[in-house]
Amino acid sequence: MRMRAGSPSYGVQSGAHQFTDVRQAGRRRGGPENLCAAAVFGMILFVASLYLFWWNEGNSVEVYESLAEARAAVIEIVRDGEGEGDVPLHKGNLVHITDRLEGSHVGDAEFAVGLENAVRLTRVAEMMQWREHKRKRKTGSGRNKRVEVTYSYRKEWSSGYIDSSSFAKNYDGLYDNPLPMPYSSNSFLARSVALLEIGGGCRRPES
Repeated sequence: MRMRAGSPSYGVQSGAHQFTDVRQAGRRRGGPENLCAAAVFGMILFVASLYLFWWNEGNSVEVYESLAEARAAVIEIVRDGEGEGDVPLHKGNLVHITDRLEGSHVGDAEFAVGLENAVRLTRVAEMMQWREHKRKRKTGSGRNKRVEVTYSYRKEWSSGYIDSSSFAKNYDGLYDNPLPMPYSSNSFLARSVALLEIGGGCRRPES
């Protein structure tokens, strides 16, 4: 058992990197003022829910109309093998194209690596760090009702920094994470990307 001086609860270490706080559940005392406040709050929530429902329905209609308009206007460019048509003629229009891409050199100078004929190079940087997990459960009934809050800590790979200063049970910096991360995730895009086999010709999708 591990005790914390000056704390209204007591901590139980039930295994490596796991701690449980047990608190007596508070009893709510209701009165006329509290009941009136709850009723007013409920009315506000009811009115707000009606507004949100109306807004959501209007937004759904707008999305449906936009999709229908796009479907009527989209031009699908396909390979016909004869080279008819001119793709640049459709500049500024909504088009749908399926083709093979030709990329260019993409590199990560920090690690001196690169790819040829690529569209994007993604660097995923992760660091092993402590992560806090919190689990709450209620036990007992009546005056013996209690709330148990269990904090557990384990090391995990993470691509983002985990702030260990907010951990509830970081005794003596036991679960401090190093700062900063030496490397971060990044994405590198090709300077130029081209379609290889598109040969003109276009048609509108069948309704």
